Amino acid sequence: MSTPGVPILRLVRVNPARDESRIPQPFEPVRLAVSPAPLTEIMPASPGDHAAALGFALSWAIAASKDAVIFWAAPERDFFEDGLPDAEGLGQFGVSLDRLLMVRADCQMDALWAAEEALKTPQTVALCAISPSKKPLNLTATRRLLLTAERHRTRCILLRLDNAGASAAWSRWRISAAPSAGEGRELGAPAFNAHLLRSRAGPSGISFNLTWDSVNHAFRPADAAMDGAVAAAPAGRPADARSAA
Repeated sequence: MSTPGVPILRLVRVNPARDESRIPQPFEPVRLAVSPAPLTEIMPASPGDHAAALGFALSWAIAASKDAVIFWAAPERDFFEDGLPDAEGLGQFGVSLDRLLMVRADCQMDALWAAEEALKTPQTVALCAISPSKKPLNLTATRRLLLTAERHRTRCILLRLDNAGASAAWSRWRISAAPSAGEGRELGAPAFNAHLLRSRAGPSGISFNLTWDSVNHAFRPADAAMDGAVAAAPAGRPADARSAA
């Protein structure tokens, strides 16, 4: 029975559409799709994650081309803050020291120039750290790196320690440190929470919990990859988790 002038409401059960973004995705197909990008950006999720972002950037460079020379350029002040990389530690991380060239530049512009010149050499992966500056890295500078890498078929990785803005990069990752699962008092493999913010090669907005296999130079899934809102950094992680990188 209905009241005149009052609309009748019906409750209808609706089966919600399947949310494809929450279906677990394997990391390796995504990496293979994104890895050939001539310009990739990697940034820390928070100031305390910059060491984890560096570790992921080195891992990405190693996995991207196992026969390439890694050309690592950074402003001198970056090394003053964290100290020079330890050769033994780099070797344990999987970096072939005979294929690593490091440049301690006087300033950010010199580091960018060195990286751009390195990209002109075949079989090179250039890793350039971008530090906070009064004159931020602009779209034109990233486009120069992209065009140089495309022209010479090399690859460039920007470690964005600044407030990354507009960029010509094909992909951008946001990295935070994750707990490392070691046996007893032994250190476990480096572990990362990696979130793909954007990608021209396929889907983005997905997160992966990964470990780095320094012997086989490969990323291993710590668990299934899910939507970024689900695979967040673990609660209670210390603000400065540099040791996890």
